[in-house]
Amino acid sequence: MITQEMQVEAAIVAQEIIEKNPVLHEAIREHLQQLEQHQGNTIALHYVSHEAFKTQSGQSRAVFRSGECSPYANIFCVLA
Repeated sequence: MITQEMQVEAAIVAQEIIEKNPVLHEAIREHLQQLEQHQGNTIALHYVSHEAFKTQSGQSRAVFRSGECSPYANIFCVLA
């Protein structure tokens, strides 16, 4: 996974993922917990509206496409 090669401080997802895609939401939470153990830090998980998420995407420095097509599957990683 690409996250093994970076220092993640926080993650941002659309709040709609909680209701619209709970399986993926739980998978993201589990992956972040594993990444915390690997990195030795705490990774904050922030929720924003889908509209705010789309607006924030314009401020990204890099975008990685995973090919995931399920609803609200995108995630921003805030790097150190």
